[in-house]
Amino acid sequence: MNPVIMQIIKKDMKFFKKYNRCILHKRYVEKRVTDLRNEICRDAILYGKVDPLKRELLLKYNHKLK
Repeated sequence: MNPVIMQIIKKDMKFFKKYNRCILHKRYVEKRVTDLRNEICRDAILYGKVDPLKRELLLKYNHKLK
């Protein structure tokens, strides 16, 4: 293959890897937010209290999604 074409392909592959990694991270954060919401609601209903650490993490992750 032509060296120029190989460089273009390598550049595209690097971009795709970075893009894919960003998408996977965003999915992880979204899943974590929904898990934290679920845990907070469950704790509030069962015990009437919410763990401050869980609340802080939920606010932190929500801010990252914006």
